[in-house]
Amino acid sequence: MKKRIRIVIFALLLVVCSASLCACGIFDIGNGNTAKATVVATVAEEHDKYTLYDLTADGKHVGVRIAGAFFGISARDVYVDIYYDGACWNETELATAEKETKENLQTAVNEIVLAATTVNDVCNTLLDGSGGNSPSDIWRYNNAEPGARLEINHHTYKMLSLAKQMYAETDGRFNPALFRAVDLWGFSARFTDGVYKRYTQNYDRTFDYVNNSYPLPDDKFVAAFADEDFVRFDDVTEEVDDRYFVTKSAATVTVDGVTYSRWIDLGGIAKGYVCDLIEQTLASKDLTKYYASVGDSSAVCGSDYDGEQFDLAVVNPFSPSTAACLVYVSGGGVSSSGLYNRNYTVDGKVYAHIIDGANGRPTTSGVYGVTMITGCSQAAVADCLTTALSQMTVGQITDFINGYAAQNDITVLAFVRTVDGKKQLLTNCDYLRPSKGGGNDIANALKKVDGKYVYDESATSDAEQQQNAKTVTIAVLCATLAVLIVVSVVLCVVNRRRKQNIVYKEQAAFRRADIYVYFAVATLVVLLFVACARPVGQVATTVKAVDMESGKTLFAYDIANGKWQTFGEGGITCEVVQNGQSLTVTVNRGSDGKYNTFEIVPSADGVNVAMKAAECGIHKDCIRVFGTISAGSIVCSPNMLKVIVE
Repeated sequence: MKKRIRIVIFALLLVVCSASLCACGIFDIGNGNTAKATVVATVAEEHDKYTLYDLTADGKHVGVRIAGAFFGISARDVYVDIYYDGACWNETELATAEKETKENLQTAVNEIVLAATTVNDVCNTLLDGSGGNSPSDIWRYNNAEPGARLEINHHTYKMLSLAKQMYAETDGRFNPALFRAVDLWGFSARFTDGVYKRYTQNYDRTFDYVNNSYPLPDDKFVAAFADEDFVRFDDVTEEVDDRYFVTKSAATVTVDGVTYSRWIDLGGIAKGYVCDLIEQTLASKDLTKYYASVGDSSAVCGSDYDGEQFDLAVVNPFSPSTAACLVYVSGGGVSSSGLYNRNYTVDGKVYAHIIDGANGRPTTSGVYGVTMITGCSQAAVADCLTTALSQMTVGQITDFINGYAAQNDITVLAFVRTVDGKKQLLTNCDYLRPSKGGGNDIANALKKVDGKYVYDESATSDAEQQQNAKTVTIAVLCATLAVLIVVSVVLCVVNRRRKQNIVYKEQAAFRRADIYVYFAVATLVVLLFVACARPVGQVATTVKAVDMESGKTLFAYDIANGKWQTFGEGGITCEVVQNGQSLTVTVNRGSDGKYNTFEIVPSADGVNVAMKAAECGIHKDCIRVFGTISAGSIVCSPNMLKVIVE
């Protein structure tokens, strides 16, 4: 009877221990997804402003890509993948149906290129008419006298009209009339590559490009450019006999005897607007399989080349080299805005590009990044809303999700850092999937109660839950071990008192009960080791540099063997310098002088990779934002380069 009791107790203890370990995530059963074939791009035609690529997957032709520079000095800013069944672009022997398909595609390509070019030509704030080009509508507006009436392009009219609507719906948080303040803080296109020295203003300071720092502006300018009348976006737009006009606000401010008129900028809506034009163009051609990216923060898509949804990774704004989560997207727009790029540091404080119209200063809301998924023809709206949400409090974001987002079928992912340093995600997305690269330290802080989302200040992340469960598990295992020891000691004492005269020759070396106890103790020791041991992640095996325009690998490094190889692509070259076990890789982008230099340094767990130098614009986010990584990716959007450690 006693033996049976011992067996039952032992079995129950093991069940408790195993259940505890499973609960804390030490035993993990994951769901694997079958990876799609990688899409490979091959140059088909080269034009002045764009390049056409043939797209293949598993050796089968699946579509064509348009990639080119359409947005001023940012360059290589737009690419559109259009998927279809048919021959390669340069195939000459085509059946009648294939000829019709190609003609349809060529028309779509021409319309997309024209739309992207035209939108840049009308809203580029630096297009002043020099070099034989016509000045943009926005340049003419910003340099016109207060109260002037200007004729504008119909695209400018539509963007201004939508901007006024979104200005009202966001209570002024999206406001093109804040452009003077944006320029004052050094975040306008004027400051890219030192262009501001050509168009000087009295409030300019000297930008420290080496340290990515800009002296803070005088408070008198901050206050003036945040004046309520000055930033009220109330410009009158008109349509008269198929002609379009805007009347510039008469509001001005004066500082130190100098009068400043209002400036506006449509950069916060133009990329999404182009996405909507692309979507409408493809829909008119019955092309439903596509993915378009404009400026790396706005996108629109139909279905993937295989007819399935796109599997998109949402950038982790707290660690931009990793993904916070994965989402499926099909038939809609995607827009992202974050404080992790286009910023600078002064006296240890980071100042980012989103300006709070209430005080004329960079926002301090604690919102680090916003991603929004909308329906068809809503990408421009999403652009406006991501800017607005970046200035909201947690309570305001929650109200927005329960109100505007619910009414308009919009998915919101807002990443917030609280005053006590917690990383939180506020979202109404019910189809998020975890990312292997990161994001498990971000708590989902919204829960649904009676059909409404409620903010849960005490929400914990997966990492915290696993740590808490692990702590409980260790406590349970220790208590279980203590119980077994006490039971063993008690049994030994009782047996000793009952049997003082033992004939050792007749006594077995190990009785069955002893074996149970020893086995239980050994099992607990092993389980304690598993619970306390530091988990070992996947070790990186490869470092790659990839051209984001073509998708081609430019450089590959086999970490285990220490071997590397470079691949030329479209005038892009790679130079590799080996210093001991470290590698310094420089990717040169042809004759435009743009380059990136990154360093690969071996470590105990694989490699550490960091971008060391770049010619890619003012802020050099690829150097500052991503830092040193041992897994994930470093992205240089202006140079369309991605360095991947996997």
